[in-house]
Amino acid sequence: DEEIAGWYKANAPFYTSEDQKQWPGYLKAETDGIKVYDPNDALRVLLGSWLSGAIRKYGLKIIGGELYASYFSTRPEGDTTSAGVEVDTDGIITIFDNTGQIGMKILGTGGQGRIEWWLHGTKYITAYVNPVTGDNSLLFLPEIGGSTTGFGFEATSGARLDIGRHSSDVIFLSAKNISLDSADGGIGMYAPAISMGGSQYVSIASPYEVTITCPNGTEIIGGLRVSGTPKNAVEYTEYGNLEISAVECPEVRYIYFDTGILTNGECRIDIDPRFLACIEPNTEHSKWVFDVTPHGKAMLYIDEIGENYFVVKDYHEVADGIEFSWTLSAVRKDFAHRKFMEVIPKNVVESRITRRTPKGQ
Repeated sequence: DEEIAGWYKANAPFYTSEDQKQWPGYLKAETDGIKVYDPNDALRVLLGSWLSGAIRKYGLKIIGGELYASYFSTRPEGDTTSAGVEVDTDGIITIFDNTGQIGMKILGTGGQGRIEWWLHGTKYITAYVNPVTGDNSLLFLPEIGGSTTGFGFEATSGARLDIGRHSSDVIFLSAKNISLDSADGGIGMYAPAISMGGSQYVSIASPYEVTITCPNGTEIIGGLRVSGTPKNAVEYTEYGNLEISAVECPEVRYIYFDTGILTNGECRIDIDPRFLACIEPNTEHSKWVFDVTPHGKAMLYIDEIGENYFVVKDYHEVADGIEFSWTLSAVRKDFAHRKFMEVIPKNVVESRITRRTPKGQ
């Protein structure tokens, strides 16, 4: 047929006639494969082989085009023991590990996308968007009846978040710096016990105020330093919530209040041994300071100070049966010689720690 013969050129591979370039493209069969070109002579499809560096590769290459298939696999046909990826007719993407077992699945069935994590052929975790109205949060849920102990998120910097990872009821957050910022909202922590600690310091800051509510009391182990407005206790009275300021001094002192009664112009007061156990003895560097106030006609003074007692006398030695109140101020145990103790600002502490920390730690 002369028309068909005109489609061929002597000594050249088969391809459609250049006279028909008005068509969408043309095809060439060459020694390295079957090639499809567009009307501008640009290669768009290659079924065969090509060089990648010094290595010849075989396969199908589509350049700027599309590929449609009902099933796709990177594993050899019938292979169930190799690693690879498969996309089945339901659009489920399955990733197999190097033993051929399922490692992960990505699904879109049921109108809800989800990801499944598998290990040794067993599904452990499923992640999906919660379909509950008004929620739409991303959930990571362990498989019901599975042996998953928890979740762990770890960064290359070493920061990590564990949720039930080593204990089913523990959330652990570890990082060099941790910031909780709720913008205009609030941050709530509720538990039978809340612990915050650090090898350097723990900082809680707010441009407004920080409220810690503990109905059964607050215990601080270590030092407590407060700056700013006076340290106030709040009393709830019939006159409203009243602030009562604490008494402060340059030393760490304890104060004991009590009363006594004069007999023939004098009274010996034995100090409570429990209070003595908490204070320094009366020495040159840790003086006991007394204040006595008679509740009647008398002129009182401290006549004698012993290791565990003191004696109050009336100057005229005649007051009898008169009650008086007394106050003893003493230095806290192990805090002698400490007056106007220096407070080092936090940024200075940080710089000193940095200078003393060996490199790489």
